[in-house]
Amino acid sequence: MKALILQAGYGTRMYPLTENFPKGLLPVGGRPIIDYLVKNIEEVADIDTIYVVTNQRFYAAFSDWHKKFQSSKKIFLINDGTLTNETRLGSIRDMQLVIEMNNIRDDLLVAGGDNIFDMSFVGFAEYFKQKKGDIVAVQRIADKQRLRRTGVVLIDDDSRLTACHEKPDNPVSELATPPLYMLRRETLPLIAEYIREGNDTDAPGNLTVWLHKRRPVYGYIYKGKCYDIGDMESYEKIKDGIPQ
Repeated sequence: MKALILQAGYGTRMYPLTENFPKGLLPVGGRPIIDYLVKNIEEVADIDTIYVVTNQRFYAAFSDWHKKFQSSKKIFLINDGTLTNETRLGSIRDMQLVIEMNNIRDDLLVAGGDNIFDMSFVGFAEYFKQKKGDIVAVQRIADKQRLRRTGVVLIDDDSRLTACHEKPDNPVSELATPPLYMLRRETLPLIAEYIREGNDTDAPGNLTVWLHKRRPVYGYIYKGKCYDIGDMESYEKIKDGIPQ
C-alpha cells in the first residue's frame, strides 16, 4: 500500500502569509502541518511509501523539510512543475502524475495536505480491508456553512455512498467528507478516464462524485476531528496547537 499527500496548492486564501511559503509547512503547535499527516500515515503498517506532491515554487522548501524529517516510511517528493496558481494542475491531475511517474499499482491512501486529522488512520485502513470498494472519511457536521465548503454524502445501511456532492449550496445531509480517501489498485486507472472526460480536476472530492456512480464507495464515519486550514481564521484558531 502507498500513500499520497497533496501539497501542490498555492494557498491563495492565506496571502500574504503563504505567498512565498507553503501552507503545508506552516507551524501548528510548533510543528509543520505535514508532520501530523505523516505521523498519521506511519501508524498504518501496510503502507511502505509516502509520496508528497508539491509545485516548483515550493519544491525547495519541501526539500529542506524532507532532509530534516525522520520517518519510518520511505518518503519521495514529487515536483509537478507548476509555478503559479493560474497554471496549477489541480489535485486530481497531481494524483495522476504521481501514479504515472511512479508506476503505482498498489492500493493508495490520498490525503489533502492542508488538514490535520485528530484520529487514528489504523481504523480507517482496517475498514478499507473489510470493504470491497474504495472508502472516504466521513464526519458529522451540523454547521451548514462548513458543509457548503466540503463534500457531503448520503449513505445506505451498508455505509455505501448513494449520493455525493462537492461544496453543495443545499447540503443533503450532515455527513461531510474531508479529503481523506483509500482507493483500491483497480480504481487507479479510472483517474485517467476521469481526466480524459474533461471533468474538474481541482478539488479531489470531485473524483468521489464521479466515482461512486461507477463502483462501490463506502463512508468511514469517524469520531475524531478534522481541522481544515483553509484560511487565516481557521489557522489562527489552531496555530498554537490542537485543542485537547
